[in-house]
Amino acid sequence: MTEPTKAEIMLDSVTKSNRLINYLRFCKEHPIPPLRLDLLSSTKASIKAYQNEVQTFIDRLTAQNEKVVSLVKQIPDGEVQLVLQLRYGLLDNALKKMPWLDIPPLMNYEMDTIYRRHRKGIDYLNTLLESEVA
Repeated sequence: MTEPTKAEIMLDSVTKSNRLINYLRFCKEHPIPPLRLDLLSSTKASIKAYQNEVQTFIDRLTAQNEKVVSLVKQIPDGEVQLVLQLRYGLLDNALKKMPWLDIPPLMNYEMDTIYRRHRKGIDYLNTLLESEVA
């Protein structure tokens, strides 16, 4: 099995980031158990600082995901874009990758065509990523 390319690693990170973002949002919104306590002002300040740190991390992950989405949108072939968007949950902030077998019925293509379009998209993204570094 070959090593994953930069584009494949980047795309795989999106669904993982989406899961983490959802978890962090929950943690931010529920920093303590729902108790009927009157908290000290120092405790409230600590909770607020924690929530701010979590929000900063959420913002960073969201920005990374938006960068991936914008790179995919630079692919000139709309069908190639759609294969990548469906596979990696770029359309609806999916929490897991769409299974390969679910994509052909949505696009009305054979599996081989989906694989070719996916490879074409990966190759294009790798070219974009290499040009960013240069």
